[in-house]
Amino acid sequence: MKYQYLGFVADYYQTTKSNEKTIKKLETLYGAPFPEAFRELIRIVGPSAAFNIVAFSDGSYDGMQALHDMARENAEEDGTDFMQDKNQFPFSGSGVTGQFWFFRLDEGNDPPVYQYSPPQEEKDPYRKLADHLSVYLKTFLRFSK
Repeated sequence: MKYQYLGFVADYYQTTKSNEKTIKKLETLYGAPFPEAFRELIRIVGPSAAFNIVAFSDGSYDGMQALHDMARENAEEDGTDFMQDKNQFPFSGSGVTGQFWFFRLDEGNDPPVYQYSPPQEEKDPYRKLADHLSVYLKTFLRFSK
């Protein structure tokens, strides 16, 4: 299969691939279509790995719904509106640190990647990590292999 954004990911992962039906089911569950780059990630590595792609995540969640529930709970505890914007889509996170990696559903097919960290005094809890999901994953996978 030819990939527009994330063909290089197949070199790093030998997992069960997902089909279009699985991706559509996840999009229906979330209520919005995913950017094409994230759809490719799910196709290549499967949904479990796609929602735990950041290797230093603690794996304390299982799947998209659990990840989003954990992000909502942490945001409420932090007193932020992080999960109130339906366009912010966490794709990985850590229950230990309270950090989440996310993209916005309204920023194109290969959207920028951001990090949410629990707010500290005078520190913005949001930080842009990469201009594109593909660039973020390429950089991340290069250092984790």
